Amino acid sequence: DALESKAEILDRLDEGTPAIFLDYDGTLTPIVAKPEEATLPKMTRGLLKKLTERWLVAILSGRDLADVREMVGLDHVVCAGSHGFDFAGPDDEYSKLSKGRDFLPALADAERELKKDLRDMRGVRVERKRFAIAIHFRQADPGIVDDLEAIVDRIAGAHAELRKSPGKKIFELRPDMDWDKGKAL
Repeated sequence: DALESKAEILDRLDEGTPAIFLDYDGTLTPIVAKPEEATLPKMTRGLLKKLTERWLVAILSGRDLADVREMVGLDHVVCAGSHGFDFAGPDDEYSKLSKGRDFLPALADAERELKKDLRDMRGVRVERKRFAIAIHFRQADPGIVDDLEAIVDRIAGAHAELRKSPGKKIFELRPDMDWDKGKAL
């Protein structure tokens, strides 16, 4: 229990070079109907800023790197976007660590197909990130989810370089490689 071990944890933070790794959606902000509405509360931003004055702080997110950097809005935070496929820190430090560039053509093809095949599904939104495609259905009728998933599965199956990952009212197509936020960490 972190609260019961507070003194021990603070002692350990004074040793070596500790780092604090956080997710954005659902951790620093609540899950919301529209991703653009997941704004960082002013108090949370202030706490993150204080943490950066003492330790390395990194945000690992499924969001696109540019999006998470803008949403966090702090210069001294390392950010990993697209589930860790894309990194950046202050002065673009770590930007050469990006993974998955070889998958960009397959993602572009799949994005075109998804937008075409899903254009008439109300409440479904296709969001292209640099290294992923998010298919949001939080605002869709629950009765269409099976049909939606069948279309996503068909398109994913046509692109062996990509894999489908489920989430909270979302499907994502990502590069089919052994990489995720845990590996990025």
